[in-house]
Amino acid sequence: MLPPSSDVQAPADMTIHSKIELDFVESDTNAWAQHWLELRGSDLVPPRRRFNPMKITALLPYMVLIERLSDDLFRFRLIGTNVVTRLGRDDTGFTFSRESYDPASPFIITLINVLDRPCGYHMLTEETYRSGAKAPAEHLGLPMSDKDGKPHIVATFSRAMSQKYSNILHDTTMSHATGTAHRYIDIGAGVPPPIAGCAVYVPGSRDSKVEQLTNMASAMRKSSR
Repeated sequence: MLPPSSDVQAPADMTIHSKIELDFVESDTNAWAQHWLELRGSDLVPPRRRFNPMKITALLPYMVLIERLSDDLFRFRLIGTNVVTRLGRDDTGFTFSRESYDPASPFIITLINVLDRPCGYHMLTEETYRSGAKAPAEHLGLPMSDKDGKPHIVATFSRAMSQKYSNILHDTTMSHATGTAHRYIDIGAGVPPPIAGCAVYVPGSRDSKVEQLTNMASAMRKSSR
């Protein structure tokens, strides 16, 4: 049980990871991790009140904030404009429950685990668009706490891993995304077990699908220079 009216403090025997390994694929994903670390300071989880969207204006179009309203009830509190374009709709304010999804959905399991542990998550997916185009995407979600110090928001940076591709997303929307590789990020409280059925992403992995996605992103970046 967390103490009332306090930020989330780590128990004495818990290590605060002041340096999350910035080994993400995209530099902007690393930038979001670094900004979250600055917000956190000496706390295990930064309070939401420290988050000022105007300080990350370059990242804001790719941010998604999901708020936990109760144990199994959630709300999309903020969805960045780039994510809205990729999805083809704006779900800001939309409320959903665990029951509205498959209870075994990796999406739901990840939200609950990130807030209950607390921890972060990192995932690579392949987005397929209605035009038939495909793009790798990278997602990094980290928790924030409410005024009582309880983790209640998952703040995720979500971006197709190519600026060139992102620049043409105004004329196409996503039909579906395939989860490729997933891992939890230890922020000091450990991590839950891997999600059943999801490949575990390991930085530098020789997994063929992970390599395919990162190589695709690299080729797109080079062609846009």
